[in-house]
Amino acid sequence: MNVLALLVVLSLPTNVDDPPKIEWLKGKSLDRSKQLAISVRWRDVPVRSRLVELSHRQGIPLFFDRRIDPSLALNLDINQKTWEQVLWDIATQLDLEICQLDELYYFTPREISVPMRVAYDRNREQLRKNRQQLSVPWLKVSEFEIHPFDQPRQRLEELARQHDLTVDGLDRIPLDVWPGYRLPNIDLLQQFTLLLSGFGLYPAISENGKTVTIEEIPPIETAQLRIPFPGQPKAAVEALAPQFKQLSIKRYSQGLIVAGPVTEMVKLQASLVARQTAIVSQETKKDFTVTASRGQILATMAQQLDLKMVLQPGARPPLEQQVTIRMAGVSEQDVIQKVLEGTGLTFELTGEQLKILRKQR
Repeated sequence: MNVLALLVVLSLPTNVDDPPKIEWLKGKSLDRSKQLAISVRWRDVPVRSRLVELSHRQGIPLFFDRRIDPSLALNLDINQKTWEQVLWDIATQLDLEICQLDELYYFTPREISVPMRVAYDRNREQLRKNRQQLSVPWLKVSEFEIHPFDQPRQRLEELARQHDLTVDGLDRIPLDVWPGYRLPNIDLLQQFTLLLSGFGLYPAISENGKTVTIEEIPPIETAQLRIPFPGQPKAAVEALAPQFKQLSIKRYSQGLIVAGPVTEMVKLQASLVARQTAIVSQETKKDFTVTASRGQILATMAQQLDLKMVLQPGARPPLEQQVTIRMAGVSEQDVIQKVLEGTGLTFELTGEQLKILRKQR
């Protein structure tokens, strides 16, 4: 039985040093979740912190390039779109791009995502080809977390010591202090890529995997990429080929193989994501059981809807009452309505606020 996140919020003490565990999704659960409908109402929120919160709730990892201002103001009113559609809407609004590194989504400045992805793909192809002779477990996943105030150069030095690597070019990385990132287990190639890409750098790895040379990601004008799109790739090719005549677009079992100018390729990725269909089903609603004050429940509902809760004068006393709520197959709005039953109060949702009002007599 699925239970709303409210249970965790209300039943566990807040502890900054021990944040709640994130259930990172994998395999079919991840594929399914990325297609489920998401609705978002955000007004003048800082892009990085709000998207990191969304990433944790969805169980899908993302990362922000250090060259992007994390405080960029974001305004969204999205109704029932897929995970990737939400991300690309944000990227379009802020003039950014998205580079997908396997299951991790990396926000980049303009004209960065495709060269970064090409460098990453070449590394991964080389490592897979030389898998038998590698003396370093480049493709084995392990725990990796960037703590607040970590310095990327120091983290790279730690990885080099841990795996007995020779790393040339560390002096290319200036002193930089990063915010924290909680991530699922990822492989060593992804770890190096995350730590270097924000400086316009990538790891050039020797055939036996023992030596890494830190080099600049070369600028490119044309490229070839495999873009996952499991939903009817043949129809996507037929629809998009006439719109993107500068690109060669072919299908394979799980998506498209696209070659041509980088700028057109980014536009095609956005168009391809726009063709996704969000699944609106019972999975978008949850079973709900909680004992708490009416006010606590409403505050948590407001948080999950990314709204500020505002109380009309005189509305507070009825909200102090402890109640037990049990509901099945409900949304946040269903819960709000149930919590207010018998209180003489009603509610109003705007783009920014959950208003709790006294009923007019």
